[in-house]
Amino acid sequence: MSLLTEDGKNTGSFLVDDHNIPADGGHLLTSEQKDSLKKFKEETEKDACTIRVYEMSGKGLIAKDPGATKWCQGTSDPYVAVTTLIPGKKPKKLWKSAPVKKTLNPEWKYADPLEIEEHRLWNAFQFALYDKDLLVHFKSAFMGAVSFPPGFIAWLMKESGKDRITLTFDKLGTTETHHKDVVTGSFKVVVSITNVHKTGSKKKKK
Repeated sequence: MSLLTEDGKNTGSFLVDDHNIPADGGHLLTSEQKDSLKKFKEETEKDACTIRVYEMSGKGLIAKDPGATKWCQGTSDPYVAVTTLIPGKKPKKLWKSAPVKKTLNPEWKYADPLEIEEHRLWNAFQFALYDKDLLVHFKSAFMGAVSFPPGFIAWLMKESGKDRITLTFDKLGTTETHHKDVVTGSFKVVVSITNVHKTGSKKKKK
């Protein structure tokens, strides 16, 4: 199992509820945990789920707005675009957040969590950050991305007994489209996985 960007680039280590885990998601797992994760994946390979996002934040992101130089830090207007990465297919856009103006340390918190239903449990879920350009004819500038399979979060919830998991990536990665872009900073997301079910047999929400 991998916690990498869509082009296979390492996103660095990440924290799971304050426990540091390497980006391949495996080195700090015990042999029993690895066996448990393997069995869980085999049992849920074709399952779907509902993903709930409670909060997101970035820290020390790259400045993209005009005025950013080596003498002046500059700023950005970051937003998050969420996509699903399906092997052999074009990434499917699911949702994007509102931009947070003029900051390199944005935060998004939701009293009612963002919900994405009927997502395949082991298709990677990507969070990509962009700088929103207020001028319509300019494209949003890429700022970095992270991705992970919801199935890993579902397994962590099962193992820990927790109702949500906090992932903190210590550095952002790139994507195939933006592999030459310079990115900086870290990213945190609080998520839960609910309503795990066989595809075609939708369960009631909990």
